[in-house]
Amino acid sequence: MYDSTVTVYNRAPGGIWLPTVLRGVDVAAGEAALARRYGAVPDGEALLSVATVGVWQDGIAVRGTEKLWLPPKMWHDADAEAMRRTFTFTPGECGDFFAVGDCGGDEVSDADEKFGGEGFYAFCRRTRDGVYAVNTVARFYLIPHFEVTGR
Repeated sequence: MYDSTVTVYNRAPGGIWLPTVLRGVDVAAGEAALARRYGAVPDGEALLSVATVGVWQDGIAVRGTEKLWLPPKMWHDADAEAMRRTFTFTPGECGDFFAVGDCGGDEVSDADEKFGGEGFYAFCRRTRDGVYAVNTVARFYLIPHFEVTGR
């Protein structure tokens, strides 16, 4: 447990995706893995568990990255430099996504020609396994961590 790596991609204005690599997280993916831990869940979903290590005035520190986590509205109201120094989990149709593994730390634009007009998220879903759109986010306090479901 807590031995996986994921890359979280936050969508910034202008179709730019800002990556954050999180090490030391737990990912349970697939119907059987999730059912063992949490009961029946739909196939094609994943649960990402990220340990939090402290609360600061500027955000929440999580294990596995130097970036601080911000709530989605606060992150989206931040300036471009603050967005690059922090990350969030924004659920929804135009929200964020995570990919299992270290996908690198370079910003990506939806307008890049190599994505053939389909955009970065659609390209990732089509070309690799282990890519999940953020569906729900829960923060727990007793054992401090986030649980992020993806589909």
